[in-house]
Amino acid sequence: MEVNNKDIIIIDPSYIMKPTTENNPNTYPYTPDIVDSDKFEEIEEKYMKWEEEHDDWRKCKFGRNMSVLGFTNYEYSPTLLGNWSCTTFNKDTGEKLGYFCAESSSVAVFELDEVIKYNPNIIEWLKNNSHTATIISRFTGNVNVVTRTTLEGKMSFDYVTVIGRGSVNFYTLPTDL
Repeated sequence: MEVNNKDIIIIDPSYIMKPTTENNPNTYPYTPDIVDSDKFEEIEEKYMKWEEEHDDWRKCKFGRNMSVLGFTNYEYSPTLLGNWSCTTFNKDTGEKLGYFCAESSSVAVFELDEVIKYNPNIIEWLKNNSHTATIISRFTGNVNVVTRTTLEGKMSFDYVTVIGRGSVNFYTLPTDL
């Protein structure tokens, strides 16, 4: 992802989703009386079809295809570790730049202006949820999401890190699994 003098945000993509403004009018299929009925598949199909047409999180395939929501410059990755928290560090100074968490087991980097265009309420939401995102102002450079392997004792595990090279050199590390 190449960025030219833009504010960027590192965040779980589920956090930027606009809420669905309508309730699904179809019968909820996942109750014991429906799951055990011969109508389950028909009821589930109707319910899921409506969800896929009206719920942005489903439309974008749970963050994997943000372009269907109008995003043009972003990086996405599953986290490999599930739900975790991360710290963003300045590579040159060691300073902590911020935090984010990944409850949906995914992380993404966006240009902040695209996020605000999609969901104008995101800045207000972030005021009460600052632990969910790192914002880096006026970034110029490249951002990549990469997989790394680390050893802890006799075990190794893979994790995802976001690396930025440019006006601010930064990286992220899982700090709370």
